[in-house]
Amino acid sequence: MKVPKIVIDLFTGPDGETWHAGRIAAVPMFFSGLTLPWVQLWRTGSVSLGEAGALYLTLAGAVWALIHGAKTMDIMPGAAGGKEQAG
Repeated sequence: MKVPKIVIDLFTGPDGETWHAGRIAAVPMFFSGLTLPWVQLWRTGSVSLGEAGALYLTLAGAVWALIHGAKTMDIMPGAAGGKEQAG
């Protein structure tokens, strides 16, 4: 089965081959975090806006950390600020 190009573009580095664990792990965390207040609203009938705001703020921070924590994977070989060693 061929992986769709959009999935490769979203979850791999510039080389199109290296998969980013942080980007992949951010997807289920993002969607579960988005649905949690709605599940709470459906089950209890009320949602605290302060708690929902705190949840979304921490969710955004965690997704940001997962994605930007893997920045070193975006550096292509030879582009990390140095000359290639000959020999």
